[in-house]
Amino acid sequence: MSHDWSRTLPALLDTMEEAVFIHDASHTVVYVNKAFERIVGVEDPVGAKCHDLLGCPLKNSPATCIPVRHAADGLARRIDDMTIFPPSGRKIVNYSVTPLDDGGGMVVMEDVTDLRERQRILELERRLFQAGPVAVFLWKNAERWPVERVSENVEAIFGHPPEAFIANTVAYADLIHRDDLARVGEEVAKAVADRVERFEHRPYRVVRPDGTIRWLLAVTNLICDETGRVTHFHGCIIDITPYRETDAENERLSTAIEQAGDMVIITDTTGNTVYANPAFTRITGYASEELLGQNPRLLKSGQMDERHYAILWETLAAGESWSGRFVNRKKDGSFIEVAATISPVKNDAGEVINYVSVEQDITYQNALERAREYFTAVSSHELRTPLSQLKLAQTLIADPAISLDADPKRRSMVVAALARAYADFERIVSSTGLLTRLSIRSADPDYQELPPFATLIGAYEAARRRADDEGRQVVMSIDVSALPDSIRVLGDQDMLTAAFEEILSNAVKYTPDGGRVALIAEREGAEAVRVVITDEGIGIAAEQIASLFEPYFSPERPENHSTGRFKFQGGGLGLGLTLVRLVVDYHRGKVSVDSAGTGAGCRVTVRLPQPGVKL
Repeated sequence: MSHDWSRTLPALLDTMEEAVFIHDASHTVVYVNKAFERIVGVEDPVGAKCHDLLGCPLKNSPATCIPVRHAADGLARRIDDMTIFPPSGRKIVNYSVTPLDDGGGMVVMEDVTDLRERQRILELERRLFQAGPVAVFLWKNAERWPVERVSENVEAIFGHPPEAFIANTVAYADLIHRDDLARVGEEVAKAVADRVERFEHRPYRVVRPDGTIRWLLAVTNLICDETGRVTHFHGCIIDITPYRETDAENERLSTAIEQAGDMVIITDTTGNTVYANPAFTRITGYASEELLGQNPRLLKSGQMDERHYAILWETLAAGESWSGRFVNRKKDGSFIEVAATISPVKNDAGEVINYVSVEQDITYQNALERAREYFTAVSSHELRTPLSQLKLAQTLIADPAISLDADPKRRSMVVAALARAYADFERIVSSTGLLTRLSIRSADPDYQELPPFATLIGAYEAARRRADDEGRQVVMSIDVSALPDSIRVLGDQDMLTAAFEEILSNAVKYTPDGGRVALIAEREGAEAVRVVITDEGIGIAAEQIASLFEPYFSPERPENHSTGRFKFQGGGLGLGLTLVRLVVDYHRGKVSVDSAGTGAGCRVTVRLPQPGVKL
């Protein structure tokens, strides 16, 4: 007997992000997957009319329902950016229609409403930028610095239209004041020779066609070809003329800096803060008044080598700009990664009077980079295992000399291969989906109040079942009796469940058969729920603990690698604890790992705040 796909196929379709529905010749819905129910906002809409569900212009008029009309044409096609009006509200969808032999059709829809809204906002931001005092240039690394691209607002600053720069009728070097040109050229030459990633000019002047002078501040990036040769410069030009004509206080409190999305901190020559912009408060949690008069070292996390700071001050003492990265600590104790450029501010006599630091929060940008690396790793390695299982199933099915109905053993092998392939694909899709959600997460997530014991029991049961399926003989236990029924945490249940499953799978994976893995949860005062997962596994050396949350770190031997999540020392991407860290950070919680050393087991502690509490 062949495999019964009538149950497996719907289950597979329910894992898809795209919505799928099938209608018959009378435009009645005969099948939908879970994603379609989410998009239209109707549970189990089988039996409803397509035009009612999709909100076509005229109710009860299938002729106005475009997907149905396309199916009736008998031609498969794809349509992008169609607006529909289901009960859940206005949606923008891309869809493809496949006509069926019975006169009906199958429609696959992708909800792009949020994507189009983000694109609309980005376009509005671009227009706002074009109306501002900042111009963007792309120069060639050639004599007189010819311009390849320039933003549309350049004429307001330079008095020349963009076309004049692009056609090379105006060369950038020809506009620089003759008393500043040599210095600007020296700064460019030094940056090229030193192969710096980014450098900042001291303010210089340009002359407009009407003879007026504008003061500019320029921050420039070097662009190299595959040989390392600098071919272009890409930078921002800021018209600071109004600020040069006012006193230093007005310059520091200029509108451009106040409205900047990046943190701007200005210190005196001793390193004490005299100004911090609103972005500093928004990102770090410290009010600017808390930093004024203080050294920014109060942000130090203890994770940076002291030599890092020594090099920074050596560079500034030489009168040069410094660029690099910090791991700082916010007021709530959490870590933040920033890319910083610190530059000396000099008066007309060339004396340093201040230092200005521009710092960009790259914490979640790095999470996105890790997600991209994960996709690459999946495509080059992790997909091989399920694909090999599918190849095995294909080989077993394709042999015309053997009937699966007549060979139960072969049929069982096919079913097992397909089941393993599906499980592997499901794991890969779940991990990539979770990382994607984390990388594009809202700054103000829509948390739900959750009973933690339900999440923990769900994660524990899933992990125990899967460990049993893989034949592991590890003794697992759970104790959540110390959690009151009324206790809650704020969060996303799917994310938290995935995080605790990862911790449990790691504990089982590094514990030999016969060892124990225990999960204990308790209330920690009025602030947090504390979850401790211990194992009697192989432990970890003290020098490796700091690397556990880094992507692709894995303490096992490479020759034991396997996609099995619970196989003893089976390996994996080394991404499990990275996911845990990202999820816990997303929930404003804390996670730590302790071990007495190799052979002494491990303990993972997760603290999740109760509603209204900051850890």
